[in-house]
Amino acid sequence: MATRQNLKRPPAAGFPSEERPDKKVRGSEDADNFTQPSNFSPQFWDDLSRVWLTPRALRELDRRNDAAAQPAANPPAALLAVRGKSLDQFARHGGPNLCHLRGYWQVPKDDDDDDDAAAVEMFAKRRLAELQKEAEAAAPETKKASPYDDNFEQHLKDYGIYPEGHRGPAGGGDRCWPLEPRNMEELRSQLSARRPSLSPSSSPSLERAFEEFRRRNHDAVSEASVVANLIPAITGSASRIPNEFSLKFTSLASMTGERTVAPQPDYYEGARLDAVDSSVSWDLRDIIVPTKHARAPAVPNLFVEVKGPKGRLDVLSRQVCHDGAYGARAMNSLQNYCREEDHQDEDEDRDQNPEAAAFYDGNAYVYSAAYHSRDQNLVLYAHHPTAPRPAVRDDGDRPAPAEYHMNEIGTYLMKNLRGFIEGVTALRNARDAARRYRDDFIGAANARVR
Repeated sequence: MATRQNLKRPPAAGFPSEERPDKKVRGSEDADNFTQPSNFSPQFWDDLSRVWLTPRALRELDRRNDAAAQPAANPPAALLAVRGKSLDQFARHGGPNLCHLRGYWQVPKDDDDDDDAAAVEMFAKRRLAELQKEAEAAAPETKKASPYDDNFEQHLKDYGIYPEGHRGPAGGGDRCWPLEPRNMEELRSQLSARRPSLSPSSSPSLERAFEEFRRRNHDAVSEASVVANLIPAITGSASRIPNEFSLKFTSLASMTGERTVAPQPDYYEGARLDAVDSSVSWDLRDIIVPTKHARAPAVPNLFVEVKGPKGRLDVLSRQVCHDGAYGARAMNSLQNYCREEDHQDEDEDRDQNPEAAAFYDGNAYVYSAAYHSRDQNLVLYAHHPTAPRPAVRDDGDRPAPAEYHMNEIGTYLMKNLRGFIEGVTALRNARDAARRYRDDFIGAANARVR
């Protein structure tokens, strides 16, 4: 990801400090708690390469049909001109023939007629309102449609963000799909590394931890319960790594044209903002600094999304895909920060499409985890970027984007002690690896400006 070196340096005081509100967790299973529009914008639907039949798509269709059915407020000017000319010609010849009305008795008007008509009209309006209320009361409640539906996934693909198992768009060239990171073997070996705290010698304490985990999982009836009670049990001690729960990423530049919801992972880890040089954090502020909260972790590269017993697996997968793409972009931006000296011959390409001129090593430095409490299944993914392919996606209005890939690196059924130990070991090893990658990239970027 190219850097923005022409931006002004931050003021001496650094970023504005804000008091962070109390931590909140999402309470719904498939939709976010934060305020969002009832549907995506019309531009979202117009840009889709393929529209899937979902509740939100039907809602947009109803909206467009209602708008098309409304008559124009005023008749067109051309129609008024034609009517005016016809009336002039009609009046020039004496107007209509009224001979058949000669001698017709005028009906006497009763003063009570107006009162009767008004009473009838008032009764009709009142009765219509009563019928509408009865219909609304009898109608079944409509479940809130999740924004993470098939059309959301299609929008991600259209913007070069591919979920697990994606086979690639037409014109994939010589690429082998799905694209795995070059360090896939290293990633998987990292997950299985032994941890002293989870060794067989700790069997009694591990059994107690597993029984407590199983009890909490059984008692969890909502996504909020899973976030509050199960994530800490899986991740372990969180105090040594900066982390945050259910914080919406409001400051990052959108990767989907600002036409979808912003990422809001149930849990993520990053670095303290003051660990990043102020020049680096300022130049990359809309890529590595997810929120204006001064104490919120920056450079997020480990995410956890969960679902309660009634949560949908497809929604869970799309959420981690969305989160991981933002993390992969952040890490790639740090990797490319101040590398212009090594790419002087690519200045023209960088001006036209910064992402095309960026360096991509094909490795993954971002992890995500998805846990579903009904199945007690934990799945770990790796996310990595690759260079844009203009032949595949270039609509003229914007250059082809970098592509972001999500690959499964481990799955763990945590219904027994062995599965629990394997899953906890894998996620905690992923946390340590993500921190090492993050610290190395931050240190290298800081060194380039000092």
